[in-house]
Amino acid sequence: MTSESCRNGTERCYEALEKLEKKYDIVVNIQGDEPLIEPEIIDGIVKALQAAPDAVFSTAVTSLKPEDAFDPNRVKCVVDNRGYAIYFSRGLIPFNKSAKVNPQFPYLLHLGIQSYDSEFLKIYPKLQPTPLQLEEDLEQLKVLENGYKMKVW
Repeated sequence: MTSESCRNGTERCYEALEKLEKKYDIVVNIQGDEPLIEPEIIDGIVKALQAAPDAVFSTAVTSLKPEDAFDPNRVKCVVDNRGYAIYFSRGLIPFNKSAKVNPQFPYLLHLGIQSYDSEFLKIYPKLQPTPLQLEEDLEQLKVLENGYKMKVW
């Protein structure tokens, strides 16, 4: 078990890594709301991180269902043309002028799984909370706001 002082899953992973006293290159975090995640997704995010030497973190997305578009508990993601995360939000992103879901747009839903470079995991708890992270209550934003790269699978 990790201490109650951990503010999020990333900090819990760091604390667990320190307690294990073993050397690992990559640490995988599967959130409690994803107990039945497919093994292919776990392999996919690890391989994505290994294949992106400029990334310190990787995560997975899937297609967002229209009925989940405005659910703040369903985190949305946008990525660049190379498959790196640009932003995560509890709101619909991108958000168009009509304020309606565009059925033709491939919106992305973030899945509750991450993999971290273990060296970066040691840095993460030392980074100060960031404005976007605090506003959205999403730990991934602290990574992006500090200029680190996150690969999306």
